[in-house]
Amino acid sequence: MSSPTREELEARVQELERSLQRFKVMETAVGATQILIAVMNGQAPIRVSRRTAIPAPLMSITRDGVSVDQLGIKEIHYPELVKRSHRFNRGVVGIGNQVSQQLVRGVDIESQALARFEEERPRIISATVTRLLTRAIIAGALSGAAQAAYERNQGKKMDGWAVFFMNVALDKALSSLDVPDCRCWNFLPAEILVGLVAAPPGEHTVTLQMSGTGGMNLTAKTEVKAGQLSVVQFYVTY
Repeated sequence: MSSPTREELEARVQELERSLQRFKVMETAVGATQILIAVMNGQAPIRVSRRTAIPAPLMSITRDGVSVDQLGIKEIHYPELVKRSHRFNRGVVGIGNQVSQQLVRGVDIESQALARFEEERPRIISATVTRLLTRAIIAGALSGAAQAAYERNQGKKMDGWAVFFMNVALDKALSSLDVPDCRCWNFLPAEILVGLVAAPPGEHTVTLQMSGTGGMNLTAKTEVKAGQLSVVQFYVTY
């Protein structure tokens, strides 16, 4: 879902202003009540683990210094924020025999989360590079220690291919432990649709019709009192 255009934002503001005007008129009516409908629609973006391979030197760290053994491939693990598909993008509510009213988007959590993640991307890249360098240093130190022990025991240096495969194995083992932070709030909706309707005091049945790539009808009962606001929530998080 792309960010809304200026025209779309202006249209939403005008719709909210018209709704507020209707509510002000309803407040002056004798015994008028309001029902606030909030629909938690879809699921917010999810963090997933991505990986890519880049050419990088396989090195050994010993007391004599750092030596580059061969050029190998190293895996980089990093988190990515991915939008989740949701079936519905439009909601209409009705109270009894009243004319149905289209819901408006009150909070666009999905767009805000994606924009925030883009702001954090430089920090995420920096953390990924730091983990890669740390992993390379640890692998180099282990490789150097293993080669030194082999030379002491065998009286000769380790074969070049043996060093290569050992370095690859060390990098793979450390790479499996390099897991990016993919924690996320699975129950957070992608957006919150809202609407306000007027109804006389008493018990009412609120009907919600969702549409998009699929369709769904939901109902909920609520009791309202004169001069008070009643809140009805629907969860359509799939």
